[in-house]
Amino acid sequence: MILPASNVLAFLAASGLDRFVRNLSDTTFAGIHQLGWFDWSLLIPYFGTLAILSIYGLHRYDTIRTYFKHRRNVLKEPRERFDQLPRVTIQLPIYNERYVIERLIDEVTKVEYPKELLQIQVLDDSTDETHPYAEALCERYQALGFPIEYHHRANREGFKAGALGEGLKTATGEFVAVFDADFIPPVDFLQKTIQYFADPNIGVVQTRWSYLNREYNFLTEVEAMLLDGHFSEYPDNMNVTYEYPDGRLLIYENYPFTPYGMHGFDNGNVFYGTEGYMIFSRRGAFSVFLGPKSTPGPTEGKEIRGERGYAEHMANFLDGVRKRTPTRAAPEIAHRSCALVHLGDIALQTRGRLDFDPKTERFVDCDEANQLLTKKYRAPYGLGANV
Repeated sequence: MILPASNVLAFLAASGLDRFVRNLSDTTFAGIHQLGWFDWSLLIPYFGTLAILSIYGLHRYDTIRTYFKHRRNVLKEPRERFDQLPRVTIQLPIYNERYVIERLIDEVTKVEYPKELLQIQVLDDSTDETHPYAEALCERYQALGFPIEYHHRANREGFKAGALGEGLKTATGEFVAVFDADFIPPVDFLQKTIQYFADPNIGVVQTRWSYLNREYNFLTEVEAMLLDGHFSEYPDNMNVTYEYPDGRLLIYENYPFTPYGMHGFDNGNVFYGTEGYMIFSRRGAFSVFLGPKSTPGPTEGKEIRGERGYAEHMANFLDGVRKRTPTRAAPEIAHRSCALVHLGDIALQTRGRLDFDPKTERFVDCDEANQLLTKKYRAPYGLGANV
């Protein structure tokens, strides 16, 4: 007798459900072990903590919502194209990665781009056998006619950022592509990305990676999902120019992975003005340099650089909220300093020049930008009536 497919599926589903119910009520091992106070003292905190942590994963729903909201704004093709391709430098920072360096160099040398316009830098900070092995690989590919260079540092000052910064000193490319040691760039990577830079309004092209073994097992699938959440809405590098009515200019730069070796600062942010510039370490210290000769101005000593930073900043803010005490920085000063960065972010999102009225704190003739100035606050939080 042949049963219809629908009946077979219904039978399998019913039998599976019946088996599950029987397993729940199975008393084969009854009496062998009963949960005591010690078991519950472990299980309750464990699953309680797990439940709380799972709430933080809800931000991924907002990531998905943002993607569907802006997916139509993604450019499918470059607006303009170069009449003549520019020079490109590919940087490959490595550190004790003996077992992937050969694959990396092999794949990078397959990238389709004119050799006379390409420079490949292997930036090696290795302290193990990777050093001689990578150097020999570069010599081999140089003999084959590839424009590859090997740079090795005896110290790891600035870590990967330091290696990239050292490589930029001898970089010949107008544009720079960076690949980590475990990357496998496709052969048409530069052909697909470089043409976007023909548009003078584009300063950074952000790409994303995929995975070699995403579908290998359940664990690699979960890890891939977690890594997908690391992709940022903003580029790592930002450069914003502010023009003031009295003719002054202020240039803000943010290079998280590029070291500012000048004046002893390893990395951070720099504000350039018409009268000097100010360097901020990512650990909180700053120095000011004035005039064309960079005469030292106000500064915070290096002895506190390891004691100040994001954690101390947030602790001071939360103490002010909890104890109703003033913070180190006055709210008006914090508002003005943060406003500069926020205005730069808004200019990035609206992709154009913006005129800002400091009296009304509104953009002139740009509704899209004005909508980004505020956000909806969750009750019972909100802005005061006089703000």
